[in-house]
Amino acid sequence: MDKKFIDEIDISDYEVLTPSGWKDFDGICKTIPYDVYTLELIDGTQLKCADSHIVISNGIEKYVSMLSSGDIVDTINGPIEITKISHTDKKENMYDLRNVDGGIYYTNGVSSHNSTSVAIFSLWYAMFHPDKTIGIVSNKQLSAVDILNRFKIMYEELPVWLKPGVTEYQKLGIEFDNGTRILVSATSPDAFRGRTLNLLICDEFAHVPKHVQDAFWAANYPTISRSEEGKIVIISTPCGPFDLFHKIYTEAIHKENSFVPLSYDWRCVPGRDEKWAEAQRKNLGKQRFAQELNVEFIGSINTVIDKDVLESLFFNIKEPIKIEMQGSLKIYEKPVEHAIYVIGHDPSKGTGQNACCSQVLKIISLKPLEYTQVAVFLDSRTNVYKQADFLYKLASYYNNAYVMCENNGEGSPVVNRLWWDHEYEGLVNDRLSGKKEEVGIRATMKNKPKLVLLMKKLIEDDKLHLFDKDTIEQLATFVEKGGRFCGKDGMDDDAVSGYTGLAGFQKWIYWRNLLN
Repeated sequence: MDKKFIDEIDISDYEVLTPSGWKDFDGICKTIPYDVYTLELIDGTQLKCADSHIVISNGIEKYVSMLSSGDIVDTINGPIEITKISHTDKKENMYDLRNVDGGIYYTNGVSSHNSTSVAIFSLWYAMFHPDKTIGIVSNKQLSAVDILNRFKIMYEELPVWLKPGVTEYQKLGIEFDNGTRILVSATSPDAFRGRTLNLLICDEFAHVPKHVQDAFWAANYPTISRSEEGKIVIISTPCGPFDLFHKIYTEAIHKENSFVPLSYDWRCVPGRDEKWAEAQRKNLGKQRFAQELNVEFIGSINTVIDKDVLESLFFNIKEPIKIEMQGSLKIYEKPVEHAIYVIGHDPSKGTGQNACCSQVLKIISLKPLEYTQVAVFLDSRTNVYKQADFLYKLASYYNNAYVMCENNGEGSPVVNRLWWDHEYEGLVNDRLSGKKEEVGIRATMKNKPKLVLLMKKLIEDDKLHLFDKDTIEQLATFVEKGGRFCGKDGMDDDAVSGYTGLAGFQKWIYWRNLLN
């Protein structure tokens, strides 16, 4: 008997309830003492279990000790939120079911599991492939350690004749006597840097900030890809589009890389139908259902723009009719005689970090206000003085377009050069609470959220027609975080910021009585 169990009873006349119905199991095993946790759910369900008891949370197997209030666990009634989780500071013997058909079963109505595919694969690889190095990373080190712990449990339950000998058995790694090592780490820019990995497992990769994804990938992919035998496994629930996970998965679907795409949503679980799904949409909300159960990238984060609207925008993407300035200026429509145009400009320092952006819109209607996108300029190396010079030329080309540009920070030299040096009269200037007019538009913590919400309304009301790929992709990752609007995890939002000033054009038109 394995050291995890101290007693067992063979049972052949009973079945256990699972997500796919009543299933056979071989017996009940009494375990050594484990730390006791209590789990309380919002529907009143309670579960008393071991710290290492595995439940299904958002489609992923997790130890109870890794969960916290607000997390979701699968139950007989669907995904339910945890209201309280307590570590009792007690140790007690537990009871486990042996060899349940399918592996998943209900304990007090909560889905439980005692194995994972990733741990099984990595254990098999380590046992039968000598002198290899396996690296396991997750968005949190605790999650990576969790996978290793499952690996250890499986190894410990193998028959003696099948087990390889162990030379190291530590919290963050194992080494077998066949020379194969297993290492775990949190996903970071320096994780496994300098090591030659033969198998890399990336857990919850979509939940790693984009800049960390990129740095980690740059440090490890070139090394592992040099070997024809190198293997990479990436598993995650979606967390918004256009990060590295989304890029790799999308390219795999289109056969643009050598990865094999696999996707499993709620429909893969026997017994779940549209009635069940509709109940979960009500319980979880549309965004969380899309992420956790429907495996969708768009709509899997709480974007400013509605998910359904974002999906329709992607069908509008088209190629520009002309590209200038080494790809920085994309023109979708040349100026039309007598048409009115407005340019929203988001300035930047031009140092190569944040990009400046000019969004050029043609006004289709003044009442109600309706725009269509005709050109986009996006560049991170144009300094503030050249931005003013470029704006003058661009606005002149588009029928002396109105220009909306904030005068905060690096915007100040842009608007002052445009107004005083170029004497451009189409620059829209601000009037604050009856005070004298100042050059450019003053952006404040008070008016920026209002402008973002006005932009949201124009887009969702189909009054702002967009065609540019960069603009639409940035809108798909534009979120509200901590009371401010920005790109998710530091992702680019410069193309969107060009629109926030344009949204204020509606108020300016009314103020100037242009509607008459």
